[in-house]
Amino acid sequence: KKRIIRQFETEYRKAVARFQEVTNRGTQEKKHVGEMLKQRDSIYSSFTVSQSLAVPSGSSSSSKFTGEDYKSESPGDEGSADAKDKSSKKKCFNLNLKGSDKK
Repeated sequence: KKRIIRQFETEYRKAVARFQEVTNRGTQEKKHVGEMLKQRDSIYSSFTVSQSLAVPSGSSSSSKFTGEDYKSESPGDEGSADAKDKSSKKKCFNLNLKGSDKK
């Protein structure tokens, strides 16, 4: 019985040590993830601040360009095959016009 109890105690100590090791590693990883999330948030906030400042002072052509891109892509996502063909023709036509305007 004593031998079985000693064996159980050693296995129990190993299990407790392993549990503490895993728990400590998990705590460290949580801290690291928290720090990374803070860095991400600061990067996002600096980007959104620079974007909001750049849009009012920037030319209207940049915002117009992005709006036209979204409009030309959205009809292609919906409708029948014929509608998709028509929208792709319009899309190509719009792209050619944009390219000729830039040159």
